[in-house]
Amino acid sequence: MSATKSYLTQFEDWLMRLQPFGIILSQTQSEEVDPKQMQSIHLLTAQWAKQYQSLITAHCQGIAIGVETVQERIARQTKTPQLIKTVFGCPGQIFLHSEEARQWIQQQLSLKT
Repeated sequence: MSATKSYLTQFEDWLMRLQPFGIILSQTQSEEVDPKQMQSIHLLTAQWAKQYQSLITAHCQGIAIGVETVQERIARQTKTPQLIKTVFGCPGQIFLHSEEARQWIQQQLSLKT
């Protein structure tokens, strides 16, 4: 939960700059997360995103999520972009390779200019 709070605090810092930005998140499955804790994390994130929805929509140009396996990418490639758009109000995408994620974020940022 502390990692999520730290991430949301950093996200707020980006929002307060009032400039376009993109985010690359690396999601690893190195730890097992308690389902109740995961539910709390999702609830916290959803409440936070609702509070900052207008700023996110105005300034976040994209959220790229890096995953570890091809299977995870396949499993999440349809629903995750829709979920990011619904929760955060900006485009989102799943990537297996960090270079692909960087290129996509750069492309999203260039659409703003």
